[in-house]
Amino acid sequence: MYWIRNRHTPAARLGHSRHRPQQRGFTLVELLIVVAIIGTLSGIAVPAFLKQRSKASVHSANMQARGLLSYCQVYLSDHGVLPPSNDKEFVRLAADKGDNVINWEANISGNKCFAKIKKQDGKSELDPEGEFSITSAGVVIATPAKLE
Repeated sequence: MYWIRNRHTPAARLGHSRHRPQQRGFTLVELLIVVAIIGTLSGIAVPAFLKQRSKASVHSANMQARGLLSYCQVYLSDHGVLPPSNDKEFVRLAADKGDNVINWEANISGNKCFAKIKKQDGKSELDPEGEFSITSAGVVIATPAKLE
């Protein structure tokens, strides 16, 4: 009889019980595990991304140096001499791009047109450092820079 009487109480008819309803959501431990996994994955991905960025900077400098060398070579074959150091196109091609990974140096001195790619202090190591040059006799040296 007790069961029947309690079954007809207003609280029982509305579906209420004495127990607290079960809450939905994530526990603190589950959230900490997710944060730890994300932290581990980013710890692996970020250094790999930065290394690729450095490689792209070195590759870009090598391509710029090859373009400068090609310009000097074409100028030499057309005019019989290397371009003057104040040549408009040479100055454009020799401009430092302001990269934060490498140092760039390009010049015409005496009978040599050259571009050198060196590491910036405290940055990635280059092995070998890049050197691109052509002499007024037409001797070409092209050593692209590479990251270690």
